[in-house]
Amino acid sequence: MSASRDGWSSSIRRPAVVEQNYTYGVNPNGTQWTQVSRGSGANAPWTKTTTDWVGRTVSEERSGPNGNIVRNLGYDWEGNLAAESNTGLGTRTYGLTHTGAGGAIVSTSTLPTDFDGDRYESVAEYYKLTGSEWYHVRATTRGTENPVTTTVKEKVGGFGATEIAKTVSSDAFGQTTTTVTTVDRTTHQVRRETMRDGIANHAVSISRAGLTQS
Repeated sequence: MSASRDGWSSSIRRPAVVEQNYTYGVNPNGTQWTQVSRGSGANAPWTKTTTDWVGRTVSEERSGPNGNIVRNLGYDWEGNLAAESNTGLGTRTYGLTHTGAGGAIVSTSTLPTDFDGDRYESVAEYYKLTGSEWYHVRATTRGTENPVTTTVKEKVGGFGATEIAKTVSSDAFGQTTTTVTTVDRTTHQVRRETMRDGIANHAVSISRAGLTQS
């Protein structure tokens, strides 16, 4: 490995490993960039990352077979990710909303209908208290003409003496699947039970020390 006078890496070469060459620069707006080229020659693949004055990544650019591929990131005044655009994929927007009891935070991300309604996607993530149980909820809506929403709830608080995990998911048809994992702390036996709407028999698996027993 060789370095410049200020200590920054300029190249890395090892036996049987493709060499990496580093270049650095500062843009007129004060952002800094680092470009890593793998190999030598004019056609060597490269990746260029630009960061702002507080170290946040604002763009990532890399070479591609049909032109450069660029990912741009934007932030709000609180420093949260607000927008993300990718070459050929449109722009996804993000938002944080304080709502509900206790000032719960709802995180959303939306990919607009840049091309057609089928590419629309909106994701909301938040925490919800149900009885004495806390869940992390992720709800995803896709499409505009006939929107479809799927939901996954993962339990994060309010566990009983033997319960160690619980997940409740709802598919596009509203069918719910609930998976509960419990452990016998004496025998170290882990029991995983999956229950589905409309199905009387539950799927049960039992393991110990990571090995499935039934």
